[in-house]
Amino acid sequence: MEVFLQTGKKFSSFLKAENIKNDIEYIKIGINREREQLYDVINKRVDKMIENGLVEETKKILQMGYSKNSPALKGIGYKEIIYFLENRCSLDEAIYNIKKNTRHYAKRQLTWFKAMDGINWFSYDEYEKIRQFIYNRLKELKIESRIGSG
Repeated sequence: MEVFLQTGKKFSSFLKAENIKNDIEYIKIGINREREQLYDVINKRVDKMIENGLVEETKKILQMGYSKNSPALKGIGYKEIIYFLENRCSLDEAIYNIKKNTRHYAKRQLTWFKAMDGINWFSYDEYEKIRQFIYNRLKELKIESRIGSG
């Protein structure tokens, strides 16, 4: 209110991207794995979610009165289990669809990140290579005194 009274402009008008100077140096690291490995991890994770009670959890949420149309229940996992609970598919079909939809989501994420500039990509298991890359990059930025020895 004070900003508006003093300037006649909304406070948000001062927060536009072109008004904000960003002096932060980012080190962008992308972690990836072979597609078959990723899909295997996704499939095992979905199996674990089912084993840990995703069906029962979804039932309880619906019994508590939450709408199947609420944004939280539209996410991958819940929506497929709701189809199963409504007898619109078998449990096996629901599980298959969770896995498939998660794989598609992972692919979209990867596509989105790969379109970004300046990301340095590593395999998920290259811990030492990642650590060394960060150390060297910080050294280039003359910040090594803050990070200890490599």
